[in-house]
Amino acid sequence: MKRFSIIQPRMDECFLCRQMFHICSPYGLHKHEVFFGTDNRKKSIEYGMVVALCNYHHTDSVFAVHQGAKKEDMLLKQTAQKVFEKKYGHEKFMETFHHNYLEDEGVGEEC
Repeated sequence: MKRFSIIQPRMDECFLCRQMFHICSPYGLHKHEVFFGTDNRKKSIEYGMVVALCNYHHTDSVFAVHQGAKKEDMLLKQTAQKVFEKKYGHEKFMETFHHNYLEDEGVGEEC
């Protein structure tokens, strides 16, 4: 799966399986735009705010971001914000995505 990502350059395994469970899950991968919704999806693609997710974390379980898994979704958003801000700065992130996910405490902290 080749896609431009500043979060996960190789995109050859599920980002959440690696971050949360420290395992490699290279099967059934889907490109996931971290910030979704019509406008934010386009911005996610433009700025490389995409990751590879397995079916389990993308759509097919209660731990899937498209099924309302808040912890997993927040981990993605906070990680993406940190990476984006290292490259472009906090002001550019706020101008682009309009929300500071790093202020959302107690959810989605990295392992």
